[in-house]
This record gives sequence, structure tokens and C-alpha cells, in this order.
Amino acid sequence: MKEFCSIAYGYLLKNYLTTTHSYMLEKDIRDFFFKTKENYNLVAGQKELYIDGLRIDIFAVDRQGNPFIIEFKKDKNRHIVGQSAHYLALIPSKHEDIEKKLNFFNINWSNLKVLCIAKSFNQRDFDALNFEPIKNRVFLYEYNIIKDYRENGIFSLDMTYKGENGTSPLYIPTKPSNGLDFAEHFKKLIEIRGKENKRQYYTNTVLLLLNSVSLELENKYANKKLFPHISYFQGGPHVLFRLGLEKEKSHRASIGVSFYEDRIESGFDLTHSL
Repeated sequence: MKEFCSIAYGYLLKNYLTTTHSYMLEKDIRDFFFKTKENYNLVAGQKELYIDGLRIDIFAVDRQGNPFIIEFKKDKNRHIVGQSAHYLALIPSKHEDIEKKLNFFNINWSNLKVLCIAKSFNQRDFDALNFEPIKNRVFLYEYNIIKDYRENGIFSLDMTYKGENGTSPLYIPTKPSNGLDFAEHFKKLIEIRGKENKRQYYTNTVLLLLNSVSLELENKYANKKLFPHISYFQGGPHVLFRLGLEKEKSHRASIGVSFYEDRIESGFDLTHSL
């Protein structure tokens, strides 16, 4: 539960908790990514594309017609960059076959790239990217699994590009950012003296951040039927941020993070759920 709260409100807490899920298989990660490929501006693709006996995890094309070979590794794997080089050498002779399998014929083959997605990488993986035949053609991404506790599956993938800023060929949805994380904003709110001054800071700063987070979560997890709710108790002061199963009834079986004057708590709220 604490893990779920930490991830669900990751927009509010910086580096609060990292999750690892050893039971997940590579195919689980691959299948979830493929199911949500439109989030990355990928419009066509195929899982387990077999070419001359080699199995490509995902072959996909983005909205601009740029093709991607996408490989997933659950853990560090010293062969991932070498495997990428093999694919890049093989694909040029297989363009027509791939286009037929994808039923997509407007592919810009000159922009073919390999995306390696893994839990982490070795330094030798980064060093190998400078090998001239694959330079600027292979790109590394790390992920964290955000677990769906209700369905015992993947809630989402937190993807991080491991190259220089502005050079990622894959579109990664941006996360809302703010000069301070919510815990720091709340700490500053507590230190402000005067009821009216507190009200103005909460309305003009804290509430804007909470509303942006609320909207982001509502849009991101609409298909999960999870809805955010915010409660502010000025007397505490105390802010409760919930993610629950009911859109209108904020107390109906919700997961919450509470910000108090001297602590942060998370838990499962069953108030009025029966």
C-alpha cells in the first residue's frame, strides 16, 4: 500500500519510494508497453516480429513514419547492445517483409533506431554506444514498474531516457514539474503567519499545484476508473490527497497521502465504504 501511494503521488513527493517487482516477466513489460504504445506516439507495430529466426520484441513506427526496434530486458544484460548491432545489420534486407507484416508502407527506413529498455545498464553498455556502426542509432531507457495492486499487474511504466537531454528519439510523456515539491510547499504554508496570508498562499500556489496533479492523474488513470480528491483542513493544518474508486464520493475506499505539520502519512481509507 505504501508503495502504491508513493507512486500514485509521485508528482508530489520527490524520490519518496522506488518499487521493484521481481515476479514480473519481460513479456509482461513488453505487452504493457505495446498496449500503451500510443502514449509514446507510436501508431503501428507488432510484437514478437520474427526475422530470419530472430525475435524482435516490438517493431513499431511513430507518427512521422520513423521505425523502431524495441528490446526489453528485465535486468542488466551485457549482450543487449551487441544484439542491437545485429538487428541493424539485418533489417536493411528485410524492409518489404516488415512492411507487409505491419501492413504499414510509409516507413522512413533511413531513421531506423533501436531502443533498449531495461531496469538498469552496465557502464560497458554506454561505452559501446560510441562504436561507429551503431553510434546515434541505439538508445537506452530505464524503467520502474508502477504496480496495479487491484489487478496484480502493471499500473504504468516510469520511463527515463539515459542520453543527453533533447536527443531521445522516442517521445516520453512529460510529467508536471514545479520549483518545489509539494512537501516543501506545505512546509512553507505552515510557516506563514496570519490566516489571510495562509489562505492566499494556499489558493495561489498550493491549490494550483494540487489541481494540476489532480487533472494529470484523472487523465492518466481514467481507464483504471480511479479518481483524485483533495481535502484541506486549515485547523491542522492538514492536507489529504486521495485516489479512489468513486468520482463523487471521496471517502469511498480510497488511497490517501496526508501532509501534517511534522509528518507525511499514507494509507487506505475505508470510511463510509460499507
